[in-house]
Amino acid sequence: MHGLRIYMLVLIFFAATASAQTRIVNVDTIKISLQQAEKIFIDSNLTLLAQKYQVEATRALIIQARLWNNPNLSGTILILNNKQITATDGSTQTLHKYFDFSSAGEQSYQIGQLISIAGKKRNGVKVARLNTLMAEDQYYDLIRTLKSQLRTDFYTIFYNQQSLSIYAQEIEALNKTSLAYQILLQKGFIAKKEALRIQAQLFALENEQIALSNQITQSQADLNILLDARGKYYIPLVDTAALNRIIISSYSLLSLSDSALANRYDLKVSSANLESSKYSLKLQKSLAYPDPSISYSFDRNGSYVPSSRFLSLGIDIPIFNRNQGNIKNAVFSIKNNEAQLSNQQKIVEADVYKAYNAAIQNEKLAKNFDPLFTQNYNILVQEVLKNYQKRNIGLLEFLDYYDSFKQNVLQTNTLKLNRITAYELINFAVGKDIIK
Repeated sequence: MHGLRIYMLVLIFFAATASAQTRIVNVDTIKISLQQAEKIFIDSNLTLLAQKYQVEATRALIIQARLWNNPNLSGTILILNNKQITATDGSTQTLHKYFDFSSAGEQSYQIGQLISIAGKKRNGVKVARLNTLMAEDQYYDLIRTLKSQLRTDFYTIFYNQQSLSIYAQEIEALNKTSLAYQILLQKGFIAKKEALRIQAQLFALENEQIALSNQITQSQADLNILLDARGKYYIPLVDTAALNRIIISSYSLLSLSDSALANRYDLKVSSANLESSKYSLKLQKSLAYPDPSISYSFDRNGSYVPSSRFLSLGIDIPIFNRNQGNIKNAVFSIKNNEAQLSNQQKIVEADVYKAYNAAIQNEKLAKNFDPLFTQNYNILVQEVLKNYQKRNIGLLEFLDYYDSFKQNVLQTNTLKLNRITAYELINFAVGKDIIK
């Protein structure tokens, strides 16, 4: 009778497991593929949208750099005309006329134009164009960074959800087993330590489940931000067969490094920054040459000539200020940017090397794992059940076997996630989706 009751508990355990496998969670979920997620990300991400506006704002400065200086127009008029005039009869009279625009009042007008020389405008436009190029490269580098986060979150959610289902199955089964053990304990059919063992294992599983659920929640929140969504729960759709066909050793480290040097937008930003600093030096040198000005003026009743017309030319004499400080600053900026570019190239090569070696190690580890392990789950459980039915193992030993299976499944999912994450690090290091 005692063995029969315990055997019934095992049947309850398997029934609960089957129930957990077929249970449907009633939550608002969205099934999504990686390609769909990336399209939504490009179209909707607010950080990218803000950077797009920054690019357009920088591009507008090219228009500004092309504009000519505005001409200057000025005028002068006599506020109060106290001129004394002599009448035909010899008497004198004071006009006392305000703002006299008549031929008797004094007026002067001047229009002038500052002329830019020494290539100031040409160099200014070139600097503005390079700054726009840098803004565009920064935009694409932002896509590279956020896209890598998107793909990592996508695969993290997928494999963590796979692991979470294992916890759901075992917890539901142990819950029912624990309740049945409590009944048997009250009737004195089992020892108290067996019931406590079940409760302790259940408590440990629930804590592990909560920790994993929190990780998924964080990844879901990050994915919602990247996709400009609110309160969505995504279920990633992954072609695991295609992922398994990826062989990183088919890519050479040299080719990946060369591709990174050609494609990394942070490296392009450094290169454009160096070019910009070179044209900034040219601009500062051209600013050392003062711009001349030319003006035309008209003066009525302001000199011995009643209506005078003047042509004026002017230029600053570069005795004290020849823009020496800004020129020296531009020279050292070039040296600084050359060093930054060289350092960035080394960083890119090191990133590729680290990512490639990490991927090789994870791929070797994955090859050592039996791909049929998970598929043999049902066979394993059936064999364990047969051994229990034959009384070759006890109930707690059977649960230990089941827990061992759980640990192996979790380690398998972690191994697969680490492998895919290593591939994504290569894409991030290269700056291009080499491994898709």
